[in-house]
Amino acid sequence: MRIIAGQLRGRKIHAPVSGVRPTSDRVRESIFSRLGDCAGSRVLDLFAGSGALGLEAISRGADGAVFVERSGRVVTALRATLKAFSVEGQTEVLKLDARGGIRRLSKREVQFDLVFIDPPYADYAELPGLLSSVVASDLLAPASEVVVEFASRDEPSLELELIEGLSVDSRRQYGETTVVWLSPRTGGHESLGSGTE
Repeated sequence: MRIIAGQLRGRKIHAPVSGVRPTSDRVRESIFSRLGDCAGSRVLDLFAGSGALGLEAISRGADGAVFVERSGRVVTALRATLKAFSVEGQTEVLKLDARGGIRRLSKREVQFDLVFIDPPYADYAELPGLLSSVVASDLLAPASEVVVEFASRDEPSLELELIEGLSVDSRRQYGETTVVWLSPRTGGHESLGSGTE
């Protein structure tokens, strides 16, 4: 698994052999094609795993990224990658579960322009609650984007458009994976894009 584009393009991402389900290159490329320029962004990568999403954002110009990951073994591999890429000064790793990371960051009164939430597929039912916690903790900058990834089979049970404070901007299905883009709601419901690739 390698960085797709930007200043770190082609660099190999270290990841444990098991215990991590990295976002595929195809899905990652599509996500960042839609996001466009990451220059100046502050990134939060919950369920960071290998750190592929946050690192791709750093490679494409993001100012910094916070990675939240609960597994000590995975954190060790992630820190090795950050050191190898010489981006330790732009990044921080919190060895916490997602809710613990949200609480810790909320106390700092920081906000993020881009948030990735890609939990293990078995934990998909936590997504609505986690998104509500991100909103309630005031972690989202006014023009931020939230990118959520989950198994396509679980989509019917995830009513993400009903989460207070967020609007669903777009959703795309890539075989067994679905990606949804959300943003802070400033008024009524926005139109919902859809598609399958």
